[in-house]
Amino acid sequence: MKAMLLKWFANLRIYVLQFIQRLIVRTFYPAIMSKENIKISEMYIYPVKSCRGIKVSRWPIGINGLELDRLWMVVDTNGKFITQREYPKLVLIECELIIDGVFVSDSSYSTDFTDLYDRGGKLVLKAPGMEEVSISFRKTSSFYEPEDVLIWGKLVKAIDEGDTISSWLSKYLGFSCRLVLKDPRTPRLLNPKNTPDLSLFNHKPPQTAFADGYPMLLVSDASLHDVNLKMRGRNVHTSWNGPVSVKNFRANILVSGLGPFEEEKILRFKMICGGESEDVEFIVNARCTRCLVPNNNVGNGENSGSEPFKTLMNYRRVDPGDKYAPVFGINVTSLKAGKILMVGSQMKVISVGSHDRRGIWRGKLIPIQDPKEIERSFEKN
Repeated sequence: MKAMLLKWFANLRIYVLQFIQRLIVRTFYPAIMSKENIKISEMYIYPVKSCRGIKVSRWPIGINGLELDRLWMVVDTNGKFITQREYPKLVLIECELIIDGVFVSDSSYSTDFTDLYDRGGKLVLKAPGMEEVSISFRKTSSFYEPEDVLIWGKLVKAIDEGDTISSWLSKYLGFSCRLVLKDPRTPRLLNPKNTPDLSLFNHKPPQTAFADGYPMLLVSDASLHDVNLKMRGRNVHTSWNGPVSVKNFRANILVSGLGPFEEEKILRFKMICGGESEDVEFIVNARCTRCLVPNNNVGNGENSGSEPFKTLMNYRRVDPGDKYAPVFGINVTSLKAGKILMVGSQMKVISVGSHDRRGIWRGKLIPIQDPKEIERSFEKN
């Protein structure tokens, strides 16, 4: 009897939370729920973490996010990850791909295939003053012993890509380093506080490759425009005397049709990709905190300025769970792998609410929206 009562109260609590969320939506967010002009305007993958990205128009979603995104990473001799934060000239390394005999460079490449790495191909790297270098995709990882590399204080299994490409990178950067491939046999899990119930996913567990923490980053053109407006209003400018672009923020998905920072109100959404069976649903893990990387000049690989970071610090410290860090963009995870995402896809908002980087999901089907409950959950962990 007691067990039945507990179950009844648990279900009642879910219904109440759902009712409150629907009430909030109808009261505060009616416009965003009804918008039909939100669309993907650009997509990017970044095969090697912190190196130059590739613009694509149609691309598969795998278990780690967009396939081949941040699948490789540069590490020092101690196995610690290396990024533009310390070495901004990494952005001048151009990544090109040859997949199943088809050349992929910084253009609107399109594919209907999934499992691209397994189809075979090459990663090609180019940099100023360097001859190009390439490595082939491995036919199987089972013959290679993984090693531990360190990213954000945590050990991750990776496979060393050999001396040739590592010597090339060492010569370009001016110190000894290695290129590693994310080991596909060992998942790199997402932070559970920002991950919903695993029953929502067709790929378990939800994971990422060498992205900072989550599979994909989505930003809106309106928010990007707002940052540039704020910089002009403060009479400040970037080191390159031009606007900040999506490439500075290294986003995977750029959308149009939202108002400035409206994306931060979204909890769940789907991309309509040509039929209900092909639609891709996403959850929003959290707002994305920003470091100094967007200050880097993507044209010459230098970091000699303080913008847009100072402007973001001036007006974008808005997340109650991380009050001293500026935020821009949202981290998102697809609920299904094996689907194709394309530029022009319509974005349909499913649910909206409030975000808090201390964690609103915490393994639940319905995100926590009560600030006091978020605080209690955070203190328990």
